[in-house]
Amino acid sequence: VGNNANFLPTVDGVRGRMRMYLFNPVSPFFGNFLDSNVQVRVNSPAGIAANYLALEGRFSTNNSLLALGPVTGQLIYFNDNAGGTTHEACGTAANILTGRIVMIDRGNCNFTQKILTAQNAGAIGVIMINNAAGDFIMGGSDNTITIPAVGIRQSDGVILAGQLATNPTMNVTL
Repeated sequence: VGNNANFLPTVDGVRGRMRMYLFNPVSPFFGNFLDSNVQVRVNSPAGIAANYLALEGRFSTNNSLLALGPVTGQLIYFNDNAGGTTHEACGTAANILTGRIVMIDRGNCNFTQKILTAQNAGAIGVIMINNAAGDFIMGGSDNTITIPAVGIRQSDGVILAGQLATNPTMNVTL
């Protein structure tokens, strides 16, 4: 992503000139969706304790898991309203997020807005759930984002959301 090259051909018998440029962008995510080095680890409850493969949303130079290290906390679903019927983080949180890792559904506003909303409400990390089957890339750039954010597949999000509905004391590590 973002790499480039050019080649200047010359007359026969004279060497051409090739230049290659490799960039390390902050955003969008650089790499494969399922990066074995980025995982959501469900520590408890035991019934779904496992590693779930994820992607890291590198929206700023300040939110890399490599720089921050693992982040562990209680998982909570972002509630857009008091009834908890939507979880998109496009507006103010209807629940308390302070000191928690927040699950957010993808859709209706950009990733940086969602993560900043959670961060400003006191969240320590974000797990973005895809709103469709398959892989996705979290794009955007905002150096005010300082909490880690990872994305997971919709199928894994269904597992976590289902467990949260019956056990609101899930503990996870990014």
